[in-house]
Amino acid sequence: ALLEAMACGVPVIAPDRGTYTEFIQRTGGGVLVPPDDLEALVAELVRLRNDDAGRSALGQSGSRAVREHYSADAMAVRALDVYSRLLPGSN
Repeated sequence: ALLEAMACGVPVIAPDRGTYTEFIQRTGGGVLVPPDDLEALVAELVRLRNDDAGRSALGQSGSRAVREHYSADAMAVRALDVYSRLLPGSN
């Protein structure tokens, strides 16, 4: 769901754990908050609500990076690279 939102230019707020951390760091399409920290989540929601330019920048960055790193074409290229390294004689 995070990647879908970012692909549409919607900035996201996510807990700083698991794949969320990788997605946000790789795309720049959102902000991370400490897991299970309601006050940090509320603070980021308020901050982004009041920061039109910041929301726009996050949205643009996320949309651009999702197309670059997570599009079907980009993922197919990476999958083919992995498969080619697994083939006998490809080392």
